[in-house]
Amino acid sequence: MPRARSKRSLGRRKDSRSGRRILIVCEGQETEPRYFRALRSELKLGAVDVQVEGEDCGSAPISVVDFALRLKKRPPRGVSYDAVWCVIDRDGHQSFDKAIDKAQAHGIRMAVSVRQFELWLLLHFAYTTRVWTDGDSLLKALAAHLPEYGKGTDVAAALRPLRPAALTNAERLRVHNAAVSDQPYPNPMTDVDLLVLFLIGLKP
Repeated sequence: MPRARSKRSLGRRKDSRSGRRILIVCEGQETEPRYFRALRSELKLGAVDVQVEGEDCGSAPISVVDFALRLKKRPPRGVSYDAVWCVIDRDGHQSFDKAIDKAQAHGIRMAVSVRQFELWLLLHFAYTTRVWTDGDSLLKALAAHLPEYGKGTDVAAALRPLRPAALTNAERLRVHNAAVSDQPYPNPMTDVDLLVLFLIGLKP
C-alpha cells in the first residue's frame, strides 16, 4: 500500500506548483548544475520550482537550446515555465551562432560565457579583461585563487561571500566591452551574473 503523504509534504508540493516555474539548462554536466542547485538551495526558492538540467542535453550549444525548447513545449507535469534559461560557453563551438538565433526566436534567455563558465567563477576573485585563448589558461588562473577547484567540485559555499564582487566585476566587464568592441560576445565576457540576479530577484 502506498504510504500516505504528510500534510507538510503536500504543502510543499502545492507551494511549488502555485509559484513560478523556471527552467535552467546547462551545457556542463557537473559544475554548472551543481552551482545553480546550490544557489537555488541557498536562496530558499521552495515556492519557486527551479529545474536545473545538465546531464541529458549534450554539450554543443544547439543541443542545449534544443533540449530546453523540447521541455518548454512539453514541460513535465504539464505546467508551463515562466522563464527558460540556457547556460552555454562559446569556447569554439561551431553551433554557437545557430543556438543564439534559435533561442532568441523562441524566447529562451541565454547566460553566455566566453570562453567558458569558469570566467564567472574567476570574477569572484579578480576583475580581468584578459583574452583567453584556451580553456586551460583560464582554469589555471582560477586555480590560483581556488586550488580545490576541479570539474564537479562544489564551490558554491566558498564563492558565496564573494558574489557581490563577481556581480560588480561582470557588469564592469560588460561596460568595458561595450566601449571597446561592437561584437555581442567578445572575449572575455559573461552574462551568468544576469541569471544569478534573476534568481536572487525570486527570493521570497
